Amino acid sequence: MIALPEHLPLIATAVVAFGGIAALLLARRRRRYAARICRRWGLDPGEVSVLSSDLARHRSDRRLMADGLVGSPDVLFRDRRRRQIVVGEAKSRHYRGEVTPYERFQATLYCGMAHRLYRRPVTAILLYGNGRRVPLAFDEGLYRQLLARREECRRAMSR
Repeated sequence: MIALPEHLPLIATAVVAFGGIAALLLARRRRRYAARICRRWGLDPGEVSVLSSDLARHRSDRRLMADGLVGSPDVLFRDRRRRQIVVGEAKSRHYRGEVTPYERFQATLYCGMAHRLYRRPVTAILLYGNGRRVPLAFDEGLYRQLLARREECRRAMSR
């Protein structure tokens, strides 16, 4: 039989304690970063949590999949007070008074998928490069119109 050092339980306790402290520090860092993301989109971190993010330091593998579509918005929030989902999309261009059709269609598709998956009201916030935030209400009719053109888009892309 192999003789174990008598101080092995002390080493094991130190390793477990170190791992626990590291996990707590990592969780605290993620919470701080999530709070910064919420504030960036003009949302209260006390009322809103980050469900998923496609941003550099807060990546998650959660994708939206519904109605034959797959997408990953920049940020997906859950507003606990309003009991709704908020889609956050960052745009590099400066806001000049209007949302382009592409931006509206993209946000609508993300909102529609989130609505199907979470079964809650959904809204979107577009965050532009100049810091301007533009809220967009989910338009179910536009979502259905875009879904109806799905095959046409696939055919055009395969050419």
